[in-house]
Amino acid sequence: MQNTNDEKKVKSRSALVSAGSTIIIIAFFAIAALVLLSAGTREYERIVLAANENFELRTSLSFVATKIRQYDAQGSVSVERIDGTDVLVLREELEGDIYDTMVYFRNGYLCELMQAEGYGDPDLDFGFEAIEIDSFEIKGGDGTITLSAGNASGSKESLTVYLRSTEGAGR
Repeated sequence: MQNTNDEKKVKSRSALVSAGSTIIIIAFFAIAALVLLSAGTREYERIVLAANENFELRTSLSFVATKIRQYDAQGSVSVERIDGTDVLVLREELEGDIYDTMVYFRNGYLCELMQAEGYGDPDLDFGFEAIEIDSFEIKGGDGTITLSAGNASGSKESLTVYLRSTEGAGR
């Protein structure tokens, strides 16, 4: 009879050890899955942020390059310094009047301002904030406009647009 009680105790302990081992293994896998999920989430966030920053850089450059190409005609594209800011000036005639569209970087934004010629000195504070970007430079040269954009993480992109018109983008 004692053998039967001893056998029952051994079986009971064996079942308890088996159940405990199973719980420990399940807990280990659950913790490992949470750690992997957390690491994957952080990596995904990092990739999305980097993609957004690169998108901002390329979008700002593409926006200005497209503007330059739209206005590329004799004497219609120039880079001027207005109130200490380098401004891309795009000139066009609409219904007999001359208008200047100005593209420039101010207060963390790439801005655009349209003004009729002869209206007076442009006030760059009234420009439309088109794209948020950390830095943007516009430089004119012999028939070229060089654009440089930068973001908060320190990435920089540059683009040189060659003017088809014979008169360049001087300064």
